[in-house]
Amino acid sequence: MPKLGRAYLSWKEDKGREFIDPSLDDSSSSCKLLRCLQVALLCVQESPEDRPTMLEVYSMLKTDIEPVPTPTKMAFSGQGSVENTSTPQQGSCSVNDAQISELQPR
Repeated sequence: MPKLGRAYLSWKEDKGREFIDPSLDDSSSSCKLLRCLQVALLCVQESPEDRPTMLEVYSMLKTDIEPVPTPTKMAFSGQGSVENTSTPQQGSCSVNDAQISELQPR
């Protein structure tokens, strides 16, 4: 499973701390790091309309008062939806049959 899918499942199972680099985690910043993880997961939701704007991201990270929405289906996870963890369907979903062999972030 890709790292994004593991991050989402860790967060969903209340094990987000297992996904956070231990060198960053201490007793005073643990909740802040989990909030950052949740906001990051919101930014990669499958539907662009569900993703927060940069202003919303800034606001969610700046304040601890407002609740952060719950992330749903993840895009870029290699499965289309982390909610459905079954084997991806065979065949092409592309209109022009283009295939991507490896995704590399910029």
